[in-house]
Amino acid sequence: MAFVNEKYPNMSAWVGKEGSIEIGYSYNPYDQSFLRVIQYTDLIWSSEHSYPSLDDAFAVIEQVIINWCDEQGISLIEEK
Repeated sequence: MAFVNEKYPNMSAWVGKEGSIEIGYSYNPYDQSFLRVIQYTDLIWSSEHSYPSLDDAFAVIEQVIINWCDEQGISLIEEK
């Protein structure tokens, strides 16, 4: 997990403090998203497509979490 924590610190902090992420397709025919970012029970964001690699998917999730936290005034990473 150290690699994930270092490369995607906001995603790691999100899962540890704010919510969860889901990766994979649902069996629900009305939900074709591949990635979902969830805070408690609220869907914050979902993708509409697939990604060439899990690393690409994690990079998108990292940026989505950064942008959403900036908009909400939330800081997940403590300044050193």
